[in-house]
Amino acid sequence: MHFNNNKTVFILSFGFFFILVPMLILVAVAIHRIQHNIESIDSVVHHQITKTKLITKMLSAARERSLLMLEMRLTDDPFSRDEKMMRFHQHGNIFAQSRMQLMEMNLSVDEMIVLKQQGKLTKVTVPIQRKIVESLIEDNTSGDVSRLIIEKAVPMQDLVFEKLSILLDMQQKESAKSFQNSAAESTNSIITMSVLALAVFLTCVFISVYIVKRITRSEKLLFREKERAQVTLHSIGDAVITTDKAGNIEYLNEEAEYLTGWLNNDACKRPISEVCVIIKEDEKEHYYHPFEEVIKGKRVVSSQGESVIKMKNNQAFAVEYTASPIFGTDSELDGVIIVLRNVTETRVLSHQLAYQATHDALTGLINRAEFEYITEKVIKDSENTNRHHGLCYVDIDQFKVINDTCGHQAGDELLKQLATLLKTCVRDNDLVSRLGGDEFGILFRDCEIDEAKDILESLKEAISSQRFIWDNKSFTMSISAGLVELSSQTGSLADIFSAVDSACYAAKEQGRNRVHVYREDDLIISTMEGEMHWVHRINEALEENRFRLFFQTISPLGKYYKDVACCELLVRMISKDGDVIPPMAFIPSAERYNLMSNIDRWVIREAMSIIASNRDVLRDNQFHFSINLSAQSLSDNDFLCFIKEQFKEFDLLPQRFCFEITETTAILNLSIAKEFISTLKEMGCSFSLDDFGSGLSSFEYLKNLSVDYLKIDGAFVKNLVNDQVDKAMVQSINQVGHVMGIKTIAEFAENEKIISILQDIGVDFAQGYGVSKPAEFKSVAEVLCKAYENNIYSVAN
Repeated sequence: MHFNNNKTVFILSFGFFFILVPMLILVAVAIHRIQHNIESIDSVVHHQITKTKLITKMLSAARERSLLMLEMRLTDDPFSRDEKMMRFHQHGNIFAQSRMQLMEMNLSVDEMIVLKQQGKLTKVTVPIQRKIVESLIEDNTSGDVSRLIIEKAVPMQDLVFEKLSILLDMQQKESAKSFQNSAAESTNSIITMSVLALAVFLTCVFISVYIVKRITRSEKLLFREKERAQVTLHSIGDAVITTDKAGNIEYLNEEAEYLTGWLNNDACKRPISEVCVIIKEDEKEHYYHPFEEVIKGKRVVSSQGESVIKMKNNQAFAVEYTASPIFGTDSELDGVIIVLRNVTETRVLSHQLAYQATHDALTGLINRAEFEYITEKVIKDSENTNRHHGLCYVDIDQFKVINDTCGHQAGDELLKQLATLLKTCVRDNDLVSRLGGDEFGILFRDCEIDEAKDILESLKEAISSQRFIWDNKSFTMSISAGLVELSSQTGSLADIFSAVDSACYAAKEQGRNRVHVYREDDLIISTMEGEMHWVHRINEALEENRFRLFFQTISPLGKYYKDVACCELLVRMISKDGDVIPPMAFIPSAERYNLMSNIDRWVIREAMSIIASNRDVLRDNQFHFSINLSAQSLSDNDFLCFIKEQFKEFDLLPQRFCFEITETTAILNLSIAKEFISTLKEMGCSFSLDDFGSGLSSFEYLKNLSVDYLKIDGAFVKNLVNDQVDKAMVQSINQVGHVMGIKTIAEFAENEKIISILQDIGVDFAQGYGVSKPAEFKSVAEVLCKAYENNIYSVAN
């Protein structure tokens, strides 16, 4: 229908265009010809008048000069003569200027001939007149002057007048001729206009006949398209409702019948407000209809926000709508068409996605992003009011132990139970969020800091009284919480979150299961911030390659290992001044702020680079290099791949490397440690369990770890000479290790007495200042030399 209407309009427009254009052309030609004739006549008249005026001025000026010359002859008053002489010269100037202007005009050949003849006469006449005037000025009125006037001046002037009169006659003849030409052109224009008018009339008749035929055909096509449009509207997926300008229903398609609950025949002629009831949910209006807005503004109106349509039986659907005005042929509003789309399923899915985007899937609490967004709004509100709020971080103590020993399913269940408990213990106005991992956030709205702390203390006690049971194992739960006040003096969101994170960490550092309130003069947090200063120094040292490798020999004590030489590689930081910084100055901060994995990577790459450059020295030696690995490296999913890549890049035998893992690290990452050790041992690496004996369950976990060496904790070794309990602990660890086929290494072997007792006990290796002090690792040759020098204990036996 739309296509045929457009085609009909096109045909009509095209036809009127072809009728109008020739008419406009005809009128334009007529106007042009008339204008041309008028302009031609005006031009001729103006030209002739101008020439006539100039000739007349010349004639008048010549006469005036002759008269003035005679008057000067007759007067005796010298002053009168002077005045007449000035006028004489003025008329001479007028004559000359007029002649020059006339010369510049478009003159005919005959006019130019006459004008030149006049010019020659003037050239003769002017000197005579000038001589007469000068004589008269000198008061010479003799008979010679009179004779000169009568015999020469007057006859010559008459000849000039004659030539000017001839020019005037020529102008009259030329004007008459021009008017005759204009009349002829007008006659030609009338003939041309008549021919064009006849051609336009015949063209109009032809076009009119063609338009009538096309319109008749278009009406038939229009009817067919209208029927097709009705079928189309009835079958499309969107609901379509049309009304008249009064708002009465004219048509409903099938989808509109479904959404409204009205049949088309029943709805026709009824008011739109009765058939189509729309409610805007965001404004909580009981009734709204876009029809009124379209009628008022005569513009397209689309849905804003969420809207629903209520059926006849009060069932509701979520909809999006577009209401558009329908204009008649007179451009007046003729009705409204409303298109509604059923978006119920889409909106449900959208709400679900919005919920998932702002909530934690496991606990149902809001997630970190939403929590930060709401907290930021509260902070801004606090800046403009005197309201006080509290922000808290809650961290589950020893969550990783439960997660590793019982599995992630147990960890998830613990998080869900704790989330429920948190929501139960806080006020209705407070907001609880899972920030990630085992960390939760609580926003105490309109709450003084002391009240918030009391709530947290009650929460801490409630959690401590609970026991988490999984797979017949029972665990005591506890939390560490950091609390910070939000008020008008509160800083930015980043500052607040940093402060509350520090407070939570301080609670852990003080022994866990406690609440720590952030204060600006907090000594504990100040100490932690001092440690955070090391983060920058460590990162800077890594970027500037200001770490150095040192080594310390591990000497065999028994005759069975006298041919085995090995050393432990140690890392030191170098200050900008070149001083060596001991490891305990920066390693605690690196461990706390997750930088140990970067340091471990540097150590491994640097060690392999030095060893690879000295591979010829190692060819015939059984020498092992021991490298410490941190808990962070063990938990890094990419770290194992990194080690494999380094072996491949430097083409080194894995059999030459022993990796040391502390007992605490192995216990806290038991499943990861087992997989890590197993993978590298298959490649040929060996493993040592460092600081063994410091944990509470050392022997139990030892059965689950396939290690090659036990490094007995130096706390037992350094007092071995004077403390029988420490000696018994060393004997016990050594015996268990040997029973399990694991070689033992004693740390802190500081002197000959300790080394002697270790040999008596049967410990396999010793490491400490009694064996050798750490030295910078520059070349493998130096390491081998020092190692074999320190093998005197095994050789002596």
